[in-house]
Amino acid sequence: MATSVGSPCIHTPMKMLISQKPDAANVVHALVYTLLDVFDATRDLYHTLTVKEKRDYEQTLRSKGYPGSRRIEYVKDEELGSDEAIVMDKAAVTRQFELGHERLGTEFAKGDGMSSR
Repeated sequence: MATSVGSPCIHTPMKMLISQKPDAANVVHALVYTLLDVFDATRDLYHTLTVKEKRDYEQTLRSKGYPGSRRIEYVKDEELGSDEAIVMDKAAVTRQFELGHERLGTEFAKGDGMSSR
């Protein structure tokens, strides 16, 4: 595969690059990689807490005498949002890293030399 000077990477497509564990010398890549892990953990936590909230709501109703034979419908407050915002923010961070890497190549992934001191 032929590459031009300043190309994002020699043999690795951009999606593969961002998902690879970064070299410690690549400060920006390491930061973005860590941020993406945080987005994943945040989404997982959001899902866990949503399930817990629904379960707690049902247990509260049952403890107050709501009949077990009746179905409980949990009404979600749409103002609170969903995990979609987390997914979209993760995609935005990924895209900005890709754009910077496309423009500046591997130097972008390394970051400023002053940041590693």
